[in-house]
Amino acid sequence: MQLARGQEPPIIVQENLERVADANGTETEKDNDYLQQLDDYRRHPLPVNTASAEELAGLHLLSALQVGGLLDYRRLSGALVDLYELQAVPGWDLETIARAMPYLTVAVPMPVGRRLADRLKGSQTLLLRTGRVLQEARGYAIDSGNHYLGSRDHVLLSYKYQYRNLLYFGLTADKDPGEQFLRGAQSRGFDFYSFHFFIRNLGLIKALAIGDYVVNMGQGLLYWQSGGFGKSDAVLAIKKSALVLTPYRAAGETVFNRGLGLTIGRGRMEASIFGSYRRLGASVDTVEDRFGSIQTSGYYRTPGEIAHRNLLSEWTAGGRLAYNSTSVQLGLNALAIRYGLPQQKDAQPYNYFAFAGRRLTGFSFDYSITDHNRHWFGEVAVDQWLHPALLAGMLMAMDRAVDLSFLYRRLPPAYAGIGGSAFTEATLPVNEEGLYAGLLFRPAPGWQVNAYADLYRFPWLRYRVNAPSTGHGYGVQVNYQPDKKWSLNLRYRSRFRQINEAGAPVLAAPVGTTGQALRLQLTDQLSPRLSVKNRVELVWLRDEKGRREEGYLIYSEVSCRITRGLWADARVQYTETGSYDTRIYAYESDVLYSYSIPAYSGKLYRYYLVISKNIGRQLALWVRWAESVYPDLETMGSGLDEIAGNHRTEVKFQALFRF
Repeated sequence: MQLARGQEPPIIVQENLERVADANGTETEKDNDYLQQLDDYRRHPLPVNTASAEELAGLHLLSALQVGGLLDYRRLSGALVDLYELQAVPGWDLETIARAMPYLTVAVPMPVGRRLADRLKGSQTLLLRTGRVLQEARGYAIDSGNHYLGSRDHVLLSYKYQYRNLLYFGLTADKDPGEQFLRGAQSRGFDFYSFHFFIRNLGLIKALAIGDYVVNMGQGLLYWQSGGFGKSDAVLAIKKSALVLTPYRAAGETVFNRGLGLTIGRGRMEASIFGSYRRLGASVDTVEDRFGSIQTSGYYRTPGEIAHRNLLSEWTAGGRLAYNSTSVQLGLNALAIRYGLPQQKDAQPYNYFAFAGRRLTGFSFDYSITDHNRHWFGEVAVDQWLHPALLAGMLMAMDRAVDLSFLYRRLPPAYAGIGGSAFTEATLPVNEEGLYAGLLFRPAPGWQVNAYADLYRFPWLRYRVNAPSTGHGYGVQVNYQPDKKWSLNLRYRSRFRQINEAGAPVLAAPVGTTGQALRLQLTDQLSPRLSVKNRVELVWLRDEKGRREEGYLIYSEVSCRITRGLWADARVQYTETGSYDTRIYAYESDVLYSYSIPAYSGKLYRYYLVISKNIGRQLALWVRWAESVYPDLETMGSGLDEIAGNHRTEVKFQALFRF
C-alpha cells in the first residue's frame, strides 16, 4: 500500500471543489470528509455486484443514469466477473470506467452478518498535521485589545480505526492558527474535539452512529449535511444521493450532528431516526435575549470571538421512512430543530421572510423512479407554517451518444430551509425559482461535450440586492481523452447576476453584471513516473454602468516519482486580475486528506512543492511549502491578518502512522 502518495481525486472532483469554493466565496479546507471517504474506497473498494444505489452515487463519480444502468445490468445479466465488463453497462463509457475503477471491485464481499467481535481486526491510523504562515500577522504582534491570543500554528491530531466499510471509530482534535492551547479559553488542549463510532450492516441494523455523524435526506430541501457539489460542468450530476447516516471525521466545527443515529431495515423497507445536542457559537443580544446568526468559521482566537463561543444550545431530531427497490425509491422525512434562544435576524428588508423563533419543524416526501432510459427524482417539503418548496428533475439517455438533464426548483421566500442544502444558486434553498437544462454529447470515442443553461429569479430581496432580481448562467465544456496518457479540456462559462452598486442609495436598482471565463487545460502522463498539467484561464467582467475588468491565470504543474516511496508535486503559477471581483479559484495538491483552493486576485506569483515519503510499511511523511509574492504590494491582508511586506509563505508537515 502506498501510504504517502495516496490517490489524487479525479479531475472532475477537483473541478467541483473549485466550483463550491467559487459559489461560497471561501475555501473549504476543513471539510475533507469526502476525500477521506474516497481514500477509504480506494483501500476497501465497493463490491460492484452488491453495492447499493446510495453507495455507488455517494462516490460522486457516477450519474443516476449510470447507477441505474448498473443495477439493471446486474439484475438482467447477473454478477460481473471483471471490471472491464462495465463497458457493456448502458451509459458507462471508457472515461467513466477509468475514473471509477480505483474505487470498485468484483471481489465477493465478506458476510455482513459477522459478529461485532469479528470486526475488531481492522486497521488503525494516527495522523498528526501541523503548519503555519511564516510571516507574522498584525494580530499576533499587538498585545492589547482584540488580538490573537494563541500561536500561529495550526495543529490537527486524528486517530481512526476502520474494519473495511463495516466499523469505524476515532477521535479528531483541531487547533486553528491564533487559538490557545492548554491555557486560557482552551485549557483542555485543543479548541475542537470530535468523536465518532459507526457500525454498518449488522443484521437488522443498517447503520448505527454514536458521537458525531451527518444526516442526508431527500434532495436537500429539508436536511442535508454531506458536502454537495451543486451545479457543475458534469451536467448529469444534478441529483443528490448519499447514505442517510455517515460518520463525521472532518475538522469543520459546524455542519454535523452530535448524539445518536440509527437505521434499521428488512427487505425493501428502511427506517432511520436521529437525535443531537450541541453547543454552538453565536452572536447573542443579551439585552433582547436572542441570537442573530450562528458562528460558522470555527475560529476562537480573539477575546471577541471567544465571547461568542458555546452561547447557543441546539437540539435536533428527525427520521426517515424509505422504500427501496431497483427502480423505485420513496422516502418520508421529518425534522425538528430547537434552539436555546429565539433567533431574530437584523431588521433589514432582505430579512423580512427569514426564520424567526426558537422551534422549527418540517416534513418532506422524496422520490426516485427509473424507467429504462429515464430517471425522475425530486422532493416536496413544507415547514411548520405549511410553506411549500419543490424540486423536480429528470435525466434521460436519448441514445449512447446523447444524455439530457432537467431540473426545476420553486422555493418561496417564506420557506424555512435553514437545514437544507439543495441544487440552488443561493446557499440555502429559499427565495429562488429556476430551471436548469443540460446536454451531454459523445460525438466520437474519446470526445465528450457538456453544455448547460440555468435561468433563475429571486422573488424577494437578498443581501446586497435591494430588489427582486434575476440571473442566468451558461456553460460548455469539451473534453478530449484519446488514451490513458493525456487529456485536453476546454471550458467556457458565462454568468449574469444583479447586485447593488457600491455606495448607491437604498432605493437604487441593482446593477446587472456579467462574468465570463475561458479555460484550457492539458494533462499528460509522460511516463509511469512523470506527469504534467498545464492550465490557462481568462476572465472578463462588465456591468451595465460601463465598468470592465479582466484577468488571467497560468500555471504548470509536475508530479514525479523520484525513487521508490518518494514523490514530489510542484507548481509554478502567475495570476493577474483587475480586483477581487475577477478572482480565480484553482485546486492545489496538498498532503493526504487535505486540499487547498485559494482565491487568486491582483498580480501575484505563486509556487508550491509537496514532498511525500514512505518510511517502511507503516510510516509516511509529507512536507508542503507554498509561497505567494505580490510585487505591487507593500502590505498584504487586512485587519488582524495584515502582513507587512509582499510575501506570504505557508509551511505544512504531516505524519501518518498505520498499524
